[in-house]
Amino acid sequence: MATLGWCFIELFPSIVFNIFTSESEIIEKGAPIIRIVISMIPLIGIQIVAAALFQSLGKAVPSLILSLLRQVLLFIPLVIILPRVFGLGIMGIWISYPIADVLAVILTVFYLRHELKKMNLWFDSSVVREELADSI
Repeated sequence: MATLGWCFIELFPSIVFNIFTSESEIIEKGAPIIRIVISMIPLIGIQIVAAALFQSLGKAVPSLILSLLRQVLLFIPLVIILPRVFGLGIMGIWISYPIADVLAVILTVFYLRHELKKMNLWFDSSVVREELADSI
């Protein structure tokens, strides 16, 4: 359901804005911005599942860090740095959302991989290749 909502907003952002306002200037300026802001939302599921996994394993600190990573630890510095340091102005704020999403997912995957390897739960493709070769 969330995927359908995301697709609808990405494809028809002006329809969504029409629900809330009839001002054409807001719709005209808001449609491309909403596309930027939500562009990487589908990736967030990886981070949410990883945080829930660590919480269920009794690892509260990694779970908390992963939960805060996207919207606090990455997003806030990006909102401060991109508009001022790189001179992007208001566009720096808007692109902070997808950049924070991507960075958070990358860091989450690396950390998840590291932890799963420590628990001997990481998928080792070389073992699978050897088993396939032996079975042929």
